[in-house]
Amino acid sequence: MVSVSLLEQSPVWAALIGVLEGDVRSGRGGQVPLEPPDGVRADAVAQAAREVNEMSPVELLARAVLAGSHVVGPWNPDAPAGVARAIRDARLRRPITQVALARLGDRLHAALDPDAQLWWTTQRHAADDPRAWNQPLGEQPRRSCPAWLTATWDGLWTCTHAQEHDTPVPDDGTRSMIGDALIAAWEHAPGPSTRWHLQVDPGARIYEIDSPADWERLVRLAPLARQQRYVSWEFPGMDVNEYDISDLDRLAGQRAARHRDAFRYFVEPDWDRVADRFDAVHLTWAGLLTTEGVVIDLDNQDVTMLRGWYSERTLWLNPVLSAPRPAPGPRLTRAYCGVVGLDVEHEPERRVQDLALLESRLGPRGSTPHPGVAGDT
Repeated sequence: MVSVSLLEQSPVWAALIGVLEGDVRSGRGGQVPLEPPDGVRADAVAQAAREVNEMSPVELLARAVLAGSHVVGPWNPDAPAGVARAIRDARLRRPITQVALARLGDRLHAALDPDAQLWWTTQRHAADDPRAWNQPLGEQPRRSCPAWLTATWDGLWTCTHAQEHDTPVPDDGTRSMIGDALIAAWEHAPGPSTRWHLQVDPGARIYEIDSPADWERLVRLAPLARQQRYVSWEFPGMDVNEYDISDLDRLAGQRAARHRDAFRYFVEPDWDRVADRFDAVHLTWAGLLTTEGVVIDLDNQDVTMLRGWYSERTLWLNPVLSAPRPAPGPRLTRAYCGVVGLDVEHEPERRVQDLALLESRLGPRGSTPHPGVAGDT
C-alpha cells in the first residue's frame, strides 16, 4: 500500500483532498474542481471523509484526474499558491486520505493489463504534428516533449479499460464521469472521440512506474539533461511563464517546485535509450498520485519530474501493438467543450481514418483489425 506520508507530499493528492474538503464547504458537490481552500475545518474534513466513503472508486479517480490536470496543472498560474496551501494542510486532512485509500484499494498498484488496452483519439494530435505520424514507432528519433509533458511525441498512448469506466453516474451536474475527466486532461477537444482495443505482443517489455523511486530509476538508466535553467511551475520549456512560487519556496520540505538557483539541470529520460530496454512505460494510479509534479533530486544538484501524464496510462515506444478492434465511444456528459463519444464500429468513414492513423504509427499490423469483427475491412 502506498504510504500516507508520500501522498501528503504529492501536489496531486494534496490538491485532491483539499478539493474534496472544499466541495463540502462550498456546497457545489464536485461540479468543478475548485482551488484547495485556505485552512482546514474539522467538520468539513469529517463530512468529506463520509462522502468519499460513498463514492465509487472510479468517481474518486475522476476527481483525482481533474485535480491533477486543472487544479495543479502546469498551465494554471494559481497552482503554486494552491499547492502550497494544499501540502501545508494535507496532514490535517488525513481522515479523507485514509478513507480514499480504502476505497481505491488494490487498483492503485495494478500493473498493465495486456488484454485491456484502449487507444483514444480525436485525430487532432495527428493533424497538429503530422511528422510524428508518418513513420512507425522506432523508425525515427524519439523527440522529447516540452517540459510540461515529460514524454515523447514519437510514441502512442493507451489507458487500461475497465467496464466501470463506462458506468454512468447521475447526470445532474453534480459529478463528472471518468470519461469526462480523461478527455479534459488529455486535451481531446474538439471531438468526437473514438476508442480502439489494441492487442499487446506477449513478449512486450513493460516498465512500471508505481512511485517516485520508479521514475528516478528510469531517468538514471537513460538520462537526458536539458541545458536550460528556469524557475517555473513547469520547469524548462519554450513557453515557460515565471509563476510566483514564493509560497512554495517558504514551505519546508515541499517537493513541488525549485527556484532557478536551486538546481543545475532538469533531467528526463532519453526515450531512444529507454526503448532499447523497454517497449512501453506504464504509469499506475499510485504512480500518478505520488509522482506527478513531484521534484526528485538527483546528483550534482540536478532534478527530474514526471509531468503531464494526468492519469493511469501507457506510453508505447516500439510497435508491439496490433489487431485493432473497435470499442464503444466514451460515454460523456457535456462537461468538457461539448465533446462526444463516437462508436467507431458504426462510423465507416471514421473507422477508415482511425485505421490509417494506426497503420502510420504501428506499421501494417496497425491496420489489420482483429479477426471476426463485423464491418472491419
